[in-house]
Amino acid sequence: MVRRANAVFDTSFWIHSFGVGLLPFVLGRYALRYPPAVALELPERYPSGREFWRMARAGELEEAIPERDQVRRFGPGEREAMNVALEHPNWELLVDDWRPLEWAANMRLRVLSTPVLIVALVHDKEIGVPRALEFLAELGRLGTMMPGLIELARSQLATDEL
Repeated sequence: MVRRANAVFDTSFWIHSFGVGLLPFVLGRYALRYPPAVALELPERYPSGREFWRMARAGELEEAIPERDQVRRFGPGEREAMNVALEHPNWELLVDDWRPLEWAANMRLRVLSTPVLIVALVHDKEIGVPRALEFLAELGRLGTMMPGLIELARSQLATDEL
């Protein structure tokens, strides 16, 4: 059995991963945890929220409640996910919003965005470059991710010897 890495995710990462079909890859790599504020941001009236709640009720996702409120900026889900990551420095923080992503990197947290995950999937030979470019195009079509993050991943795919 392959041991999955521990990770805590923010709402943005969940919505993007679900929206473009990356969730099976995420679940294959990570034992996923979510803070309570993220659960509140994923209502069942949306497909991503329905899938989240289905998996949470099935025990496939685990709630992680931060013990301390160390991060006082950003939205509630981002703050709680970052607080959990600070309390568990060996966990990955999965987040797609630019400012929290940059802050987490500056705090030396192990942080990952969906575009970086896509590049890693190519590097690990789980998908090919054409499929990676399709995923990145789908992320762009969602219209909720900073285009610079997508372009950075595209340029890495074009320049890396994968």
